[in-house]
Amino acid sequence: ALVGGLLTLPLMALQYLADQLYGLVFVPFDVFDWMAGLLPGSVITFGIDAMIDMLRLLGFNVANTAKIAEQLMAVGQYLVLGIAAGGVYFIILYWQKIRPSLIAGVVVGALFGFPAVAISIALGDSKVHPLINFIWLMLLYLIWGVALIGIYGKVLRYEASTGTHTADQSHLRGVEKLNRRQFVVMLGTGAATI
Repeated sequence: ALVGGLLTLPLMALQYLADQLYGLVFVPFDVFDWMAGLLPGSVITFGIDAMIDMLRLLGFNVANTAKIAEQLMAVGQYLVLGIAAGGVYFIILYWQKIRPSLIAGVVVGALFGFPAVAISIALGDSKVHPLINFIWLMLLYLIWGVALIGIYGKVLRYEASTGTHTADQSHLRGVEKLNRRQFVVMLGTGAATI
């Protein structure tokens, strides 16, 4: 779940940058709008009332900050989806004993990205041709999936190297061993840099 979240942050950052620079779609806003359209009116009313009450409690002007609060909720919701996707995929990969590979990464990226891309292209108001949006977003999601699988492979190798030790560990010579905390810090630093 942590890896999914750390990979989803730069995914959203790159989408936002492309939206600001070139007018491409920003998936978190579109998925949020799509989900809001599926919810019953009473749930939406409750959510709006709760948001207004929270803004007033914090002393913010509702008229000036409501749109920002809605956008923050959309980004937060999408981050939660990325966290959940990362956790679920790691569990499935582990239970099914799927070996890390480029194909597995592409499949995971497509499974996470295709529904979001379809929603975003269908509902988004981008002036850019849908094919360009599709190619850009699928490229990002495929990279997300390959990165997730690559990290999954590193976690498996770490667990194998810290588990039962065999006499032949020649494949570990010259490789700096990182503990889990160091690995997460390095991953977090990379995500924050992007």
